[in-house]
Amino acid sequence: MLTAVIVICLAVAMMVGPIMMIQPSKGQRALTALREKAQMSGLKIRMVPNTQTKGAQFLAMYLQPLDIPKKATQPVKVMIERKNYSHGLHFDKEWALSTPTTFTPALEKTLKDLVQRLPHTVMGISIQHAEVGILWTERQRKGTNINDDLTLLSQALNELKVAVEQGITRQ
Repeated sequence: MLTAVIVICLAVAMMVGPIMMIQPSKGQRALTALREKAQMSGLKIRMVPNTQTKGAQFLAMYLQPLDIPKKATQPVKVMIERKNYSHGLHFDKEWALSTPTTFTPALEKTLKDLVQRLPHTVMGISIQHAEVGILWTERQRKGTNINDDLTLLSQALNELKVAVEQGITRQ
């Protein structure tokens, strides 16, 4: 009788165990909720290969679409990446341009202001085709709420979007 009870308990554990492992963890649920909140506020999220930090294979690029007239000049394509060192050739302190680029004075001012304000969990800023983006580790900073960081990123993307669109309409 005791052996039968043990066998039944083991069989139930073998059936329930894999099902429980499929369930998302608390962290995975929180990350999903964060991404859903970002999408509800009009942002797109694209996972891109991580070439900057150790650990995760991919980083999230939070994107804001640009409102560009069809016949307008395309915005300058640029990627500014955070490095773990700084020198005089960088765009600003530890922020390096991936390709040599010239900016309108207003866009350069906006970018320099943004790189000073963005949290250390932001690894890059992108202006490509019809969107602006911020490359983010999606990690919570000590003593902060990750939703506050999402709000900060959303505001930064809106500022960047306005600066890029103004540069396009002036050309």
